[in-house]
Amino acid sequence: MINLKKQLNIPTAIQHRLKSSLKSTHLSMARTLLAVSTLAIPALATPLLANTVDEHNSLPHMTPATFNFEGSAIESQIQPQHLPQPPLNIAVYCQSTISTTGKNLSTTCFDKHKTTHLEAQIVSALSKLTFVPASIAGKTVAVRMNYRVIYQHEKDAAHSVLLIPNLGSLQAELGVNYSEPQELVSKGWFESFNATNELSGSFFKHNHTITRASASITRQGKAKHINIIDTANREHLSTFTNALEHAQFIPGYIDGKVAPMKYLAIAASNN
Repeated sequence: MINLKKQLNIPTAIQHRLKSSLKSTHLSMARTLLAVSTLAIPALATPLLANTVDEHNSLPHMTPATFNFEGSAIESQIQPQHLPQPPLNIAVYCQSTISTTGKNLSTTCFDKHKTTHLEAQIVSALSKLTFVPASIAGKTVAVRMNYRVIYQHEKDAAHSVLLIPNLGSLQAELGVNYSEPQELVSKGWFESFNATNELSGSFFKHNHTITRASASITRQGKAKHINIIDTANREHLSTFTNALEHAQFIPGYIDGKVAPMKYLAIAASNN
């Protein structure tokens, strides 16, 4: 049996905020969390090193945005009576734009099963919470953070929420102990791409056409080896690639150490 607490060796700020939540989680979560179904995303990447300045490349110290709250802060605002009958074990995928002060400027969540009312309740709860902002060389920066909210409700037991700082596309290789690359809003691909296309957002949306691209994000936070996964909007593909090439990211982190990692860019359009 996989020991969930050992698997959740997330960067220090995240690990600290998950600690009390994990203590109250039933043993059943350890059996079920890694079995939570993920979106049909291709397997993405591998780890590296260095949490401070990179000795070889003199990289500035970069830290990702993290949760400044525990799962219980969301769980307390969910009304189970408005959800399907338990048992429930649902992964809700979310993207939040986090300001330089940690304010949640906007959040989009996506439950592929469209569980009645769950998305709306989670978005409402998240809108009242603040995050720990990302930073570069000690200066906070605004980013878009992708993550999962795992909602569980066993029969005759309390419901609970666990926060995971990734969408799970690398879970088979890395478990849950990693933080995905985060797009800088000031140098993001979405604004550049959206300037030439009519897009509805940079994340999954129901009843929208989704265009996805994968890219390897280096320790310097630059996108390399870009691959367009969906080709529904062929006329926009070169623009999408160009936007990613000029974007800047906070790189991925594993166990508190910066790591080159694959990133999934998602563009939603209602045409």
